[in-house]
Amino acid sequence: MILPKQIVGRNRISWFCYVVKLSEEFNLAARDCIANSLAKKGIGTGRYFAPLHHQPVIKNLGYKSELPVTDSVACRALALPFFNQLTESEVQEVCDALQESLDEAMTIHSF
Repeated sequence: MILPKQIVGRNRISWFCYVVKLSEEFNLAARDCIANSLAKKGIGTGRYFAPLHHQPVIKNLGYKSELPVTDSVACRALALPFFNQLTESEVQEVCDALQESLDEAMTIHSF
């Protein structure tokens, strides 16, 4: 799993969401398995960001774009809970549940 950078160049990141990127051996099915596992543990996730070339406004213009890197990253991105009232113990709960869910997915998907 690849965590977001906290500093880019000389600037700090100001997040509106916290998205982790699963490593390349994971795919859409594994990402969704992890999201479902977290949901069963009471932890909601999001799927950021849907690639622009898959958005109806672009598709309806008739463009036929193939962006395999974009698609690969999008299939492995998972937004974790992120808000200003999140306590350290809740952060730890999310981290622990994420690790459990990653382990489960690796077993199910034979990584």
